[in-house]
Amino acid sequence: MSTVPGVFSETDLLEIMIKAEALGLDEKTKLQYKPNIEVLKALQTIQTAKLQPLEDSEKDREMSVYWINTFGIVDEADLEDCEFGTNKASTNKKDYALDIKRKSDFKVSESDLISNIVDWQEIVAKAFLRADKQLAEYLALQAVANLNAFAGPNELGTNGKGVVSGNETYIAPAYWDAKLMSYFERVAIANDFVNPILISGQNLYEPFRNAQFDAGNADGKGDANRFGSMKVYFDLRNIDSVNENQVTYMVDMGSIAMAWKTYYNSFISYKDEDRYKMMSNAFTSLAYDVHYKNNCGTNERVDHLFKLKMRAGIFNNPAGGSTEENTGVLKFVCGTPS
Repeated sequence: MSTVPGVFSETDLLEIMIKAEALGLDEKTKLQYKPNIEVLKALQTIQTAKLQPLEDSEKDREMSVYWINTFGIVDEADLEDCEFGTNKASTNKKDYALDIKRKSDFKVSESDLISNIVDWQEIVAKAFLRADKQLAEYLALQAVANLNAFAGPNELGTNGKGVVSGNETYIAPAYWDAKLMSYFERVAIANDFVNPILISGQNLYEPFRNAQFDAGNADGKGDANRFGSMKVYFDLRNIDSVNENQVTYMVDMGSIAMAWKTYYNSFISYKDEDRYKMMSNAFTSLAYDVHYKNNCGTNERVDHLFKLKMRAGIFNNPAGGSTEENTGVLKFVCGTPS
């Protein structure tokens, strides 16, 4: 039998983190604590912005994000002399407030473990995995909401299969198949997107999967090749749960940045509380501040209380496109405008 010791130390922390990492690799545990965050993973693939290191991370300040901008470089008439132009690439620095703040807490009581053969580190480790999953999934929902807010005008306009209404492009349900990829290529060119990806909910999912299944057939290679013309990611949980209609986003390389910050990069012990940083097992581009304290519980046994705090932000490149209106994000809706 193992019970939780009355004092939580850095050694205990290390044991818990090792246990959590091992549990995260266990196939059965993966099924229980696997997060639904595909939209975050997709956005991670197109992030190019640099984040300023937080030298004074204990201070509550904004995050500085550096975006590389080359749109000042244009073609001009030849001057026919030795003069060089002044057009140059630049780095745009913009400060953002980390406006996504969330916490998840839990308690482990020694009194519950007196006759329990389960190791206490495993109980705490699994609680961490659960809290981590919940926070990462909340961030994924916020990412979808931000994509809606970032969506800009479709410069292709109502030309072809899409009907533009404001910053949304409506496409009739009959068109959502592999052949729609040719239309998306036209959209990317018209909007000066360099290397875009598609992030979708239910839209295109079944045609995409069927194309993968049929890729080995002589008559199935065409659809597989069409879907191969652009990276397509699916998040069947978050995108359609946030939106009333079925939605697909086109997001250009470098148009989105995700950031997080922690205050406590080392184990700090206060009189009544310990605080430290924990990297997320659910999403590699995320970390939390962990707050720990204990108090007297049932039958004078100790209760151990943990709280994970997330501070994050998802931002749009202020100079991401060829025009001020070009945000690098487009929104496509399955249906017709009302």
